[in-house]
Amino acid sequence: MRGLVKIKMNFRSLLKIKYLWYGGVLLAFLFIGWKIVGLQQQQPRVEYFMEDEFVDYGDLRVVVPAGEFNLNTLNPFDVALLVNSFEPLVRVDENFQVKTGLAVSWGLLDDLTWEFTLRKGVKFHNGAAFSSGDVVSRIDGLLADADGEMFSLVDNIESIEAKGEYVVEIRTARPDPLLLKKLSKIFIVVEDDGKLMGTGPYNVVEIEDGRLLYGRSEGYWGARAKFDRVEVAVKEDKMERVLEVRDNGAEFISFVPPEAQELLREWNFVVDNIPSLEVQFLLFNFDGIFGDIDMRRFVSRVLDRGELRDSIGGNISAVNQFVSRGVFGFNNKISLEVEADGGEAGLSKQTVQVHLPVGLDVLGDFLRTNLKEHNILAVVSYLDNEQLLKSMNQGRADIYFLAFRSDFADSAAFFEAILLADSEFNFINYLSDTLNDLVAMASGEMNPYRRGELLRQAMNLVVNDDVVGVPLFEYEQLYAYSSRFSYVPRLDGMFYFDDLILK
Repeated sequence: MRGLVKIKMNFRSLLKIKYLWYGGVLLAFLFIGWKIVGLQQQQPRVEYFMEDEFVDYGDLRVVVPAGEFNLNTLNPFDVALLVNSFEPLVRVDENFQVKTGLAVSWGLLDDLTWEFTLRKGVKFHNGAAFSSGDVVSRIDGLLADADGEMFSLVDNIESIEAKGEYVVEIRTARPDPLLLKKLSKIFIVVEDDGKLMGTGPYNVVEIEDGRLLYGRSEGYWGARAKFDRVEVAVKEDKMERVLEVRDNGAEFISFVPPEAQELLREWNFVVDNIPSLEVQFLLFNFDGIFGDIDMRRFVSRVLDRGELRDSIGGNISAVNQFVSRGVFGFNNKISLEVEADGGEAGLSKQTVQVHLPVGLDVLGDFLRTNLKEHNILAVVSYLDNEQLLKSMNQGRADIYFLAFRSDFADSAAFFEAILLADSEFNFINYLSDTLNDLVAMASGEMNPYRRGELLRQAMNLVVNDDVVGVPLFEYEQLYAYSSRFSYVPRLDGMFYFDDLILK
C-alpha cells in the first residue's frame, strides 16, 4: 500500500486527535461528533513584487485543533504548521493544481526521467544559499529511511542527481503520474546547529507545548510576508479554541464546532466552510452472508441515509461514492440511489455482526433500527482501537465503518489502501481482477484524461457493480476569521497566513 495511512480514533467534535500510523494513504476511523496534472512542461514564472504596495498587517493569532512540529510526517495537522516556513519543489494550489515552488519549471525527458530547474536567489533562514545539492540531500535522506513515514513518497524514485547548481534530475522505477503531488509534500530543509532551516516567508522563532511563534523572514525570495509575527495556539478542546477569540484576540480558527457558529458571528467573525474530502462509509465483509451481491444491494438500498444525516446534524453533505467531489477520479455519473433486486428473503431473520469504534452510538442505533424494520437483527459492538484493528484483521464482523481521505486528492489511493488484492487494509476480503487491472493501468498512465477514465470505471465497479459498501456522507470543515479579513479556504485544508486579505 502506498502513501500514508492514518487511523483516527476520536470524536471529531472534540477533535482530541490521536493517530496510529502505517505506510500508505490516509485511512481514518472518524468519531465525527455524531450530534452536533496535466503532465506538461511548466514554463518559468516571472514574479514582480512592488515594495511601495506593501502593507504591514501587524500581528496575527491563529488557533488550530492539533499538530506538532515535525518535518518527517504526512499528518495534515503537522504539515499545516510547516507550510508557512518550509517549501517544496512544487506546490499545489487550493484546487490541487500543481504550481511552481522552489522549482520554476519541470518536464519529462522520457516516461521515467524528470528534470527540474530550480529557483535562483533563494536563501534559507540562516542565510545559506539554496541549490540542487539541498534537494538531493533531502530526498536521499528519505530514501535511506525505508521505515520512515515519508518513504512512501519516494519509494518509486530510483535515483536523484544534481545536473548543475540549479538543475535536478529524478529517475523513477515506473512511470509515476503522482510524482509531482508527492514532491509537494516534501519540504526542502537544511540543518544549522541542530535547528532545521526552511526557505518560506516566515521563520519559526519559538516552539513551546501547544504554541508556535513565527516571524517575518526579511530575506524571503518572494513577496514580503504580510504579518510581522504570527502566534499559533494548539487547542484540542473545541470550546477552548472558540474562547481564544474572546480571551486572547485570536483572529483565525480552524475546525470550528458547529454549535459555536452564531456566537462567532456575534463577535464579528465570518464563518466559512469547505468540503473536508473525508468520506464516511460502511464496508461489507465478503466472507460471510454479504458474499452474496443481492444481500449487499438490499442493505445498501434500505439504509435511510437521509435519516442518519438528520440524526447527526451539523455541516454534512450526501455522498454517492467512496471519494469526495473534487478528488481526481470522482465519477459524476454515479447515482445516489442503489437498485436492489432480491436479498430481503435471504436476510430475513438473519443476525448481522456490526463492529464500530467506541462512541458511534448514533450510527449503531441507526443500523439496528433500519435493519430491524426488515426483520434483520444487527448486533452492534463498540470496540476500542486495538480491539477494532484485531477484529478487522480476523474478519469477525459483517459490517465495518470507515472514513477515508487521500492527501493527494486522487481516488487511486482509496483502491490501493483498501480494495486491491494486496491492500494492507483489504480486511473485507474483496477480490476483483478487474479492479486490480484498472488500478494497475491507472498507476502507470501518464495521460490524465485516460487515467481519469480508468479510475472512474474502477469507482463505478465498486459502487454499482460489486457494492462493496455504503457511502454515507462527508463533513464540511468550518473556519472562522475576523471580518477585517477576506479569505478563501483551501480544499487541501492548509492555511497560509498570507491568504488572509485585509479589507
